[in-house]
Amino acid sequence: MTELTAGCCRLYLCPVPDTAGSRRDCEKAAVESLIAKALGEGMLLTHSPEGAPAVSGHPELRISISHSASHCLLAVGNSPHINIGVDIESPRPQLLRVARRFLTPAEEDSANRCGNETLKLGLLLKYWTAKEAVYKAALTPGLALKEIHIAPDFTSAQARGNKFSLAWHSLAAGEVIALACLKS
Repeated sequence: MTELTAGCCRLYLCPVPDTAGSRRDCEKAAVESLIAKALGEGMLLTHSPEGAPAVSGHPELRISISHSASHCLLAVGNSPHINIGVDIESPRPQLLRVARRFLTPAEEDSANRCGNETLKLGLLLKYWTAKEAVYKAALTPGLALKEIHIAPDFTSAQARGNKFSLAWHSLAAGEVIALACLKS
């Protein structure tokens, strides 16, 4: 397990175990392991009525979870007054095909100005992970990814009148971690 620091939370990262069972079972085992290491044995993952992950019996804890092909990520908030969202993704060519579904017109223009496909894919990966993280932090059912506007410098985002701060980590394998924070 790796622990990363971020302004509004602590991030815990571990490989998704390659054990017998479904991918979902492997991800669940990784999340349970991260929760036990980060918060202590006996802490149980639950979900809010909106579907957001939570820790049973601890409504003051803010958490967010994400998986990539190879890693599981847990974010544990530093304050009950800050909503957090986290996303981890690997570069995937399918982002090139679906970009129009999640980018605002200004973001699409920015992506189209990239000099080559590799640079464009890297930019799309940052937009995608940022928007996924903001979506989780917003706790707003029905929020569309196109409603989330990412600042050109990728330090903040806006959605439905709320401003989110963004933080980033990159892993050696090309994976990107985006963290969104919203003070409530």
